[in-house]
Amino acid sequence: GTFIRVIGSSGSGDVQFSNPRGLAFDKNGSLVVADRGNQRIQVIDVLTGQLKFKFGSRGNASGQFSHPYYVTTTQDGQIIVSDNSNHRLQYFSSTGVWLKTFAPGQGTGVGQLSGPKGVCVDSKGNTIICEHNNHRLQIFDTNGQSIKVIGGPTNGYGNGQFSYPWGIDIDANDSIVVADNCNHRMQIFDANGQFVLTVGSH
Repeated sequence: GTFIRVIGSSGSGDVQFSNPRGLAFDKNGSLVVADRGNQRIQVIDVLTGQLKFKFGSRGNASGQFSHPYYVTTTQDGQIIVSDNSNHRLQYFSSTGVWLKTFAPGQGTGVGQLSGPKGVCVDSKGNTIICEHNNHRLQIFDTNGQSIKVIGGPTNGYGNGQFSYPWGIDIDANDSIVVADNCNHRMQIFDANGQFVLTVGSH
């Protein structure tokens, strides 16, 4: 818990930020930051605080963002961004080259997204996304097919239901941990998406 260094300041230059949200480490140990207000991703050497590279701009074309919220990385180095207000996931190479988009277009149907926020990848390469507005989790395989929906599309308070879920991560056994934001709790699911337990209360 000893303070080490500050990285960044307010602004739109290199290693400056505007309302940064999610972050992750890539396979090289660099820090990948969703620079939400600047509509871009910055990849930074965490030891020196220097920019390695950046990508993205405001818009809805491939490689552009409308409020990128969270990022995660895969074992082979791909960078996945939850492109919140474009209601989609975008995938980039380890050097920031756009590769593909999953679930373009807002909706409540299977395979559609609304307000994606927290995102992670399991050991099989499946992408798990928190849908803030649809009050659910959705799991996509490596081909972009939705293979499981948990919760939603309206908010709920029971086990396996959500109210504006926000953050997500997995453990070494692929158990899924979800920050169930407006229910003021964490929910934990096994690797098959089955409810296990709730932690915490308001």
